Amino acid sequence: MSNVSNMQNMQNCEMTIAVPPLPAQTVVAMAYVPFQQFGTTYSAEKGFNQGTIFPDLDKPFTGKRGVLK
Repeated sequence: MSNVSNMQNMQNCEMTIAVPPLPAQTVVAMAYVPFQQFGTTYSAEKGFNQGTIFPDLDKPFTGKRGVLK
């Protein structure tokens, strides 16, 4: 019975774990994609218009090689 109550207590707790953007040990000449770091967010309305609520992921398409035509 105590295991059940412990599980319920653990489910009610929120844990925040800081994750570095890259693995602790990286190898030369290997491509890595950094982990997304949770930061500020857009409002729901702006996020809907931009297609994302994360400003870091808001990368509008500007055309070939970043040049508008």
